[in-house]
Amino acid sequence: MQRDSINYFPPSAHQACRIGFFSQLNQRAMPWDEVELSTRRACLGQIYFHPPTPITYGQYWLNVKFEKSLVRVPFRVMTEEEEKRLSKNFGDIKKQVDDAFRPPKKKN
Repeated sequence: MQRDSINYFPPSAHQACRIGFFSQLNQRAMPWDEVELSTRRACLGQIYFHPPTPITYGQYWLNVKFEKSLVRVPFRVMTEEEEKRLSKNFGDIKKQVDDAFRPPKKKN
């Protein structure tokens, strides 16, 4: 069986990186106002952007422009019904993943 890779970083990325524009109040990490991105770094974190106004339901794209490339990040503003359906499906998927990766029970 082959599973889809969840590693979306380039093969040359070998340094972990935190995009630290925000930090949790209960953590010691301080927020930063800039981040350096490169093909050698695998960066994760939260960003903030001004959404289009007025906000309407539908599919949107956040275009992140780099010096020589463009990354298009899809996101969706959902109705309550769509969100409920997605939440239910996410719960089902999460349960399957939890079950699949549950540590084996110890034999007495």
